[in-house]
Amino acid sequence: MHHRNRRVGLAIACMGMLLQAAQVLAQQSADQAVPAEPAAAEFELVQAGENPETRRYAFEVGQDVTLHIVNDVQMKMDMGFGLQGQPLPTSEQYISMRVVEVDDDGVASVRMVIERARVTPGQEVDPFLRDAIEEGLAPYRGIQARFKLDTRGQTSDEVVTDADGMPLVNPEIRQSMEETMKASGVALPVEPFGAGAVWIQRETVSINGVTMLRESTHTVESIEGDTMIVRSDVKVSAEPHFVENDMLAPGMRLRLDGTNMTGSGRSVFSLAGLETSLDVTTSGDVNMTVFQNGEEIAMHQWISMAMTAESHDGPLPDADDGAPDGPGF
Repeated sequence: MHHRNRRVGLAIACMGMLLQAAQVLAQQSADQAVPAEPAAAEFELVQAGENPETRRYAFEVGQDVTLHIVNDVQMKMDMGFGLQGQPLPTSEQYISMRVVEVDDDGVASVRMVIERARVTPGQEVDPFLRDAIEEGLAPYRGIQARFKLDTRGQTSDEVVTDADGMPLVNPEIRQSMEETMKASGVALPVEPFGAGAVWIQRETVSINGVTMLRESTHTVESIEGDTMIVRSDVKVSAEPHFVENDMLAPGMRLRLDGTNMTGSGRSVFSLAGLETSLDVTTSGDVNMTVFQNGEEIAMHQWISMAMTAESHDGPLPDADDGAPDGPGF
């Protein structure tokens, strides 16, 4: 029993880091047409579609949107005793974005604020899990970000601060926000395209020391005026590598052995502003090995992620104080 309890402890030690990576991956999977840093994504236009045209975003000062994002991330882990794990509550965020400046090249300067971040109310879940996730969400509340968004929907010059405007030093939260900014718009191919167009994007994504290769196939289902509907199918793979992350316990090493995550999503967005909606699901297996105190333990993890985002009109839900270690709203 002691041996099993220690293995469970190792699983818990790794869970927070991997859960955060999973949540970021869920956000990214909603829009795979985004370049990764530091290496740019590779685009391959497979077919141009009907009546191809060069299409670009047209931003204007004052354009704004509030997105209501719901994340459902479920995880089970097998450390030699079969897949185990309790249902996790869904979480939600309300994120506002506003175009504050547009330069002569059409590049928009955008301000983003996490207005709300909480466990979705009304769920019957383990109170311990609810409190743990609320505590994890608390540091995100009130975080601000600034970035530039060019006419192809690619981001640059990302700056993340806390609710008081001070530079954010927490690397995990900063990286999560930077990836959220990159997923704020669907990046467009360089070449002209139309309805029925298909392009493939390949990019390397690093999250909390976990490095993955993501290959996405995007199909334009329809174009009506400035509104486009794009379906994205994604495959995620990884070469074996050790994970470098401060969340790991002293003396612990974690090696990612491989993953076979796959997913699909559907995005509806406007070329005339920031309006967007999406629905995406991703699931698959992650295999890892934990090294600690001379012991080598194989870990198999199953992850399922679903995320929806839609524009929110009207007042925001009431704010609460959240966890004591996070800024208030």
